[in-house]
Amino acid sequence: MNNLQINNLTKTYKNGVRALHNVNLEIENGIFGLLGPNGAGKSSLMRTLVGLQDADSGEIFFNGENILKNPMIIKRQSGFLPQDFGVYPKVSTYNLLDHLAILKGVTDKQMRRQQVLNLLDQVNLLSHKDKEVATFSGGMRQRFGVAQALLSNPKMIILDEPTAGLDPEEKHRFYGMIAELGADRIVILSTHLVEDIRNLCSQMSVMDKGEIVAFGKPSHFIGQLDGKLFQKDIPKDQVEFYKSNHHVISTQFVEGLPHIKIISNNPITGFTPIFPTLEDAYFSLLTKKEF
Repeated sequence: MNNLQINNLTKTYKNGVRALHNVNLEIENGIFGLLGPNGAGKSSLMRTLVGLQDADSGEIFFNGENILKNPMIIKRQSGFLPQDFGVYPKVSTYNLLDHLAILKGVTDKQMRRQQVLNLLDQVNLLSHKDKEVATFSGGMRQRFGVAQALLSNPKMIILDEPTAGLDPEEKHRFYGMIAELGADRIVILSTHLVEDIRNLCSQMSVMDKGEIVAFGKPSHFIGQLDGKLFQKDIPKDQVEFYKSNHHVISTQFVEGLPHIKIISNNPITGFTPIFPTLEDAYFSLLTKKEF
């Protein structure tokens, strides 16, 4: 069983932006979801975990080793799919993955060839091994990104916004592939999409403004809203009234009218009770840091 422990991690950039503030997490094998809006600090945390930037203070232990003091420990045992990654033009899928395997320390030629072919087969790209990665669709590029993250069989994989920009079919295929990765390793899925967490993660945390707002099972957060969520279509001129007097978690337009959802411990006249979703729980945590 692998274990990642983050203690009081803090990071402020030179421009004064506080990216991380006393972040505390403990993660073990499985797919863990880190959910938060753009700018919440998720990518800063991911980059710190894989040793691409230093923290100002705090500790990170991976299987008992302090990786802030010795970043090479985690670099040898982790794979990283960043939000944006470039590829060499005019290089085939096989040759590029082979090159990356060499950089990862897989020096035995026969072993490297077998690993590259196995990974391309695992991500369903073996039939495209002679094509240039630069010509791939978004979904195919992300699958290649997962293949390179799996080189050397890492004990931890970090995926930063892996489904952003994918069409529904590519996203569904990507979910199926990721779901198989967490059996014997830590997989951290960083995303602003609730759908990603709902489909893949048994444990999650919500991050906002550099802080961990909540940690637990998705079902736990949904259960905390049972019997407390109400909805109604209202006139436009009443939106501010309800926002001022109630815990409004979302306002959306439906057929030209504002459709609001409110959290309340008691029924509200004219409002209909509804079953909560993970998206409702997420909005609740962002609009108010306690139920």
